[in-house]
Amino acid sequence: MKQTLPPRNTPLKVTWFDSTSLPGWNYSTDDQSIDFAPRKIVTMGILIGVNPVAILVAGSYSEPLVRGGQAGHLDALVIPRGCILAVEPCA
Repeated sequence: MKQTLPPRNTPLKVTWFDSTSLPGWNYSTDDQSIDFAPRKIVTMGILIGVNPVAILVAGSYSEPLVRGGQAGHLDALVIPRGCILAVEPCA
């Protein structure tokens, strides 16, 4: 899915599929008896970076401490673009 993304440093809501693991040993050969599906996740954050394969969303953002300095971010999450269902700017 091709996403149209807002500019960097924009607050947004990302709905995406995350992988899921099945802990422990699993012996069933019947696909119907095992609940295996990716989980739908909603992430709220600041768009920090974009590349062809992923976006980078941070939970916190800091303006530059000095004029001409770099802004900072905290708790960044890389979300693969192929997993993204929707991107919405937050008001």
